[in-house]
Amino acid sequence: MNTKLLLVEPSATMRHVLEDYAHSLGYEVEAVEEYRKAKDALNEQFRAFEGDYAGVLLGWPAVPDSEADEFAELLEQDGFTDLPVVVMSTDMRSSTRAWVAGRESTSLLSWKEYRNIERQLARMLTTNETSQQEINPKFDNSDIHLLVVDDSISIRYALRDMFELQGYRVTLASTHDEAVALAKTHQMDLAILDFYLQDGSGDVLCRELTHDPATGNITCAMLTGTYSDHIIKRSLRAGAVECMFKNESSELILSRVDALSRIIRQREALINSRISLDKIVDTLAGATLLVDGKHKISYASPKALGLLNQATDEELIGTPVTEFVGTTGFAGETEQWHDVMWSMPENNSVPLRFRKQAIGNANQILLYLQEREKNTIANPQLAALDISMIESFPRGGDFIECLGGYLMQQNDPEGFVSVLLVEIDNHDQNLVNDDYQKLEEELLGFYKLPKHMARIANKRLAFILRHKTEPEAYLMTRKLMQLCNGIDLPGHDQTQRSTGCVVGLANNAALSSSELLQRVSLGLDLVSKRGSDQALLLDVRKMLPVYPNDGDKSSEIS
Repeated sequence: MNTKLLLVEPSATMRHVLEDYAHSLGYEVEAVEEYRKAKDALNEQFRAFEGDYAGVLLGWPAVPDSEADEFAELLEQDGFTDLPVVVMSTDMRSSTRAWVAGRESTSLLSWKEYRNIERQLARMLTTNETSQQEINPKFDNSDIHLLVVDDSISIRYALRDMFELQGYRVTLASTHDEAVALAKTHQMDLAILDFYLQDGSGDVLCRELTHDPATGNITCAMLTGTYSDHIIKRSLRAGAVECMFKNESSELILSRVDALSRIIRQREALINSRISLDKIVDTLAGATLLVDGKHKISYASPKALGLLNQATDEELIGTPVTEFVGTTGFAGETEQWHDVMWSMPENNSVPLRFRKQAIGNANQILLYLQEREKNTIANPQLAALDISMIESFPRGGDFIECLGGYLMQQNDPEGFVSVLLVEIDNHDQNLVNDDYQKLEEELLGFYKLPKHMARIANKRLAFILRHKTEPEAYLMTRKLMQLCNGIDLPGHDQTQRSTGCVVGLANNAALSSSELLQRVSLGLDLVSKRGSDQALLLDVRKMLPVYPNDGDKSSEIS
């Protein structure tokens, strides 16, 4: 078997790495650094006896290159189309993927996966031993399920083979009714619809799929053999997000489907984040509504829906909150509890208490809801922390007494008061009691407020923060956590890592000291599961980095 490979890669380092690795696999390698030389070598290969190449290792250019384009065009010409090509790329741009998708006997690898060329070459060089019916996907798109609808059997199967070669899951339908039935019984992500069907038109099918609650999550794209303005307009008005044409190249169609797949994945990620956020809000904040600057409801937590006897948020989202409680009922002071009757259409009124909290400068308001007969916003499912355990630590008793004083005081005339809980670890090395005492001593040298700091559990230090503005709580949190991370501990080679959670006392004035610390502890548990060196501002549900990147000062928790 011929084992001679042509390698073209402008980078000397990458060329050397790939050449050595191919040699180690038993291949003979002719390496060139210019695409022009590779083109000449490919054209001249047949002049020497047994000089032809078994395959090509093509280093894809990171920027547009005219000589690389000419070499790629040569590989698409008759006489070279069957030559196996492994494309090595530093990125996965759509143009790269499209070229690979449109050429037979071609696969794509990122440079960090260069050791996989053994498997790719072995597969392509032994295609004669592989069943003609077997499809080897070039990419893993198995998370996307396509519904292809066309009344031409040849087009249906051609599209199926093309998409399955890219790793998509594909289901075929030939009629309007068959497509609707399949969409209702299977979880489809993207429907590719022929515009002209024997039993209807694609725009009618698109409108039915996108407007039916049972199939409304499907993204629809139209595929037609006629380039006509009125077809495009009808398709887009029906809800299609893309129009493709059968006379387009396979590469272009695949590029469009690839772009739609990315959008579908992003939408799915947002949905999952929303579900995760709902669970977080439900656990930590309870029944809450988010109201925008025009007093319209923009978000309702699951517990709020349950409290208002609503199965979904359809009647709430986009509706002014004053329609449910009246202008007078909503006009109460911020940060105070108000008794109202919440009136829903065709539902009995619900007696509620609510408290408004302004969210920074976002011109939004967070409403905390509870049944009127309840007198506390504490979560009854949370067991109170054992205060005696906290008091057993040095300064624990003073800390609890100081925290209780701030809670009874309700408001600090000089600004804001918050509680910060920090969990400290030393990577893979365990910290002992002496280590935490060392950390406390070092931090007290900076903080200089003994009653405002204490250990409340192993690994966890609590701080009472006094600050003039709400953003200062995050800045103080970053400073304290960076100090925790940077303290040198005897016997430990590595620096610490930490996670933190902050809550404001004004937003939790009805809680006892133990209930407040329990809430902060739950938030800290959430942060710890997501990784180190992050802090959660629980009141606004934002996860913030202790060491933010330039231009990335914060990120939503979802």
